[in-house]
Amino acid sequence: MHSGISIIIYLAMKLKCRWFVIRCLEDLVHPGYQSLMHLNIVTASQLYMEKLTAKKLIVTVLEVVASVKQGDTPQVFAVKSVLQKPKSHPRSTRKRVLVCAPSNVAVDQLAEKISATGLKVVRLCAKSREAVSSPVEHLTLHYQVRHLDTSEKSELHKLQQLKDEQGELSSSDEKKYKALKRATEREISQSADVICCTCVGAGDPRLANFRFRQVLIDESTQSTEPECLIPLVLGVKQVVLVGDHCQLGPVIM
Repeated sequence: MHSGISIIIYLAMKLKCRWFVIRCLEDLVHPGYQSLMHLNIVTASQLYMEKLTAKKLIVTVLEVVASVKQGDTPQVFAVKSVLQKPKSHPRSTRKRVLVCAPSNVAVDQLAEKISATGLKVVRLCAKSREAVSSPVEHLTLHYQVRHLDTSEKSELHKLQQLKDEQGELSSSDEKKYKALKRATEREISQSADVICCTCVGAGDPRLANFRFRQVLIDESTQSTEPECLIPLVLGVKQVVLVGDHCQLGPVIM
């Protein structure tokens, strides 16, 4: 495994490729795995250095200068590295990152971890899952639309309340409601540093007019190739795939 990772890193650096598959090494350096070290396959320090090298390579591939912090997971590190531009810059000139994973559970965990760093995160859920409870519900787009407390959105809230009470709106009010909702969703999404969704969710019409130069796909080895391709149609220039090919593969229903 050690030599395999070294070869991948060597080739990536030599070819200066922008597409790089990094193997997740976080769990392997857990103290519970110390009993494996007597096999002389690789020492814990060597393994940690491999992880640091992989993290640094992500920064090199993304053409970003950043410091490597031991506490960051590869996923959070990559996202923070891309968003190194000072927050004082206008949001329109700052980079926006799309973070995906094949499952909703994985996306929720990513959204929670990234949000904890202080970055503005929007979790995009499928409309069919908006009623499903989530530990990161406060980060979801539909929640933020409903709870956006500004005078400019008072009309949207009035129409939403009327729809909740009556069950439906007149055709003119329904048209106005949908237009206001789309505009609000776009405004919230544009203000985000990171948008999190499933790989399939990246094909949501609400992201149709967005362009992401950087995409991170977590648990990429547990998704099928077509799933991974969906986020790449949104103007992507740089991709980081995170996953361990020794874990379970994708589940095909």
